[in-house]
Amino acid sequence: MIEAGRLAEAKTATGKAIADEPTLENAYLSRLTIALKEKNHADASAWIKKGAEAAGLQSDLDAAKDDPDWADFLKSPECAKVKVWLAGQKK
Repeated sequence: MIEAGRLAEAKTATGKAIADEPTLENAYLSRLTIALKEKNHADASAWIKKGAEAAGLQSDLDAAKDDPDWADFLKSPECAKVKVWLAGQKK
């Protein structure tokens, strides 16, 4: 659905998947991908945190620098805040 640009449908499907199985990593990754495609940086930040907390999702933001979907987010203030948050989680 995401690749086809059907983001609203994908949001609904991932929301249901997370409700049914709260630790499903792929659902959090999909929701993050949707936020990145929408250039919704606040949402992307929230889904990075939710994925880490609920599903143990590991985020390496530096490794994402060559992915065009991540380009705008990586320059955003939200990304800077997430980096600080992620660093605090590693302690």
